[in-house]
Amino acid sequence: MGASEGIMARFHIKGGDIKVPYTAAEEAERDAQEATWLDEAPMRQWKQEMVDSDRVLARINEDIIDTMSVAQKAKLPKMVQNNHAAKKALRKTRPS
Repeated sequence: MGASEGIMARFHIKGGDIKVPYTAAEEAERDAQEATWLDEAPMRQWKQEMVDSDRVLARINEDIIDTMSVAQKAKLPKMVQNNHAAKKALRKTRPS
């Protein structure tokens, strides 16, 4: 939140030790960037969860399992079946 909302003003540092306050336009631009960052937080979180799930069941393996018949999937170890189901459930929670 920028100075426009009564929060501490932002500064550029010039020459290593000279503080130059942001202009009103710079404050507004930075506020907009921060709002975008916050709006995108759910997607970043979901992507990180997908990366974490790839460590358990790689995407290529997920895709291969997706091509299997129900009978073939039933022959997979229970742990693999559970990991696949968890990953599919996670995919359904993708933020829009």
